[in-house]
Amino acid sequence: MTTPFNKVYIGHTSTVVFKKDKPVHAANVINMDTGAGWGGRLSMMEVGTDNLWQSDPVSELYGYRGR
Repeated sequence: MTTPFNKVYIGHTSTVVFKKDKPVHAANVINMDTGAGWGGRLSMMEVGTDNLWQSDPVSELYGYRGR
């Protein structure tokens, strides 16, 4: 028997390809990858409350775009 999920959190495909710097919600799927490895923001979300914390863009913090 499988357990139903209200939300599914994913990553690996950065939201910067959609020109977004916040997590992208679609149905019950939340894409958390906001592109820190590519100069975007590092994002953290508290599961259960969906409170979101984000860094400044990595490219501004470290002076280079990333990978």
